[in-house]
Amino acid sequence: MTSVAPLLTPEMATALQRDCDRLRAERRINRLENIAVRSAEITEAWQESGQDFVTVHFLASLLDYTTDESGVQVLEGSRTEPVKFEEYWTFTRPVGPGPFRLSAIFLAAVSVALLAAGTPQLGDQSFDLSALVWLAFLYAVVGPLVITNLLWFSAIDRVGPSRASLFANLQPFLAAVIALLLLHESLTRLQVAGGLLIAAGIVFSRGRTPPPEPA
Repeated sequence: MTSVAPLLTPEMATALQRDCDRLRAERRINRLENIAVRSAEITEAWQESGQDFVTVHFLASLLDYTTDESGVQVLEGSRTEPVKFEEYWTFTRPVGPGPFRLSAIFLAAVSVALLAAGTPQLGDQSFDLSALVWLAFLYAVVGPLVITNLLWFSAIDRVGPSRASLFANLQPFLAAVIALLLLHESLTRLQVAGGLLIAAGIVFSRGRTPPPEPA
């Protein structure tokens, strides 16, 4: 990570280092090869809180597989079958002519890689399930995995990742409200106050005007 650290924000470097440490502890090696970028398009550029931000949409394919420590046995993925991916990379820097650093990656599609990694488990899975379980499975796939991701990336495309991420802070409070309505859980005054503070922060942030662009 030392060689790429200057290209990353501290938060991004910490997240990637954590992934590397996990692979090292599991005695695994993740390999990314034959990267072919189909398109790279700037979708948004803005200034906020003294920082320049640029979001780039990447559409590419590559070989993504994981081997054991010796590099001989493939544990996940494929050495020969490329996978396609679509991602939004957000870069930032202090306002001015300095270099950009990668601050966030928003993954749009990893279904092919997940299918390849999960194929052995699917082969051993018993599908003799009740109708209620299948309905719950359908809801889990269509609701949280499909509809919510479509809405999330539509929001990123319209207002940018910085603005869209503000509303992600409402998730814990909304989960508490849903638990109150559906599961009859209790909602304390502290939780209500926290939800109101989150909403106030979002309203305050939306009301701020970005600083003027430098001449």
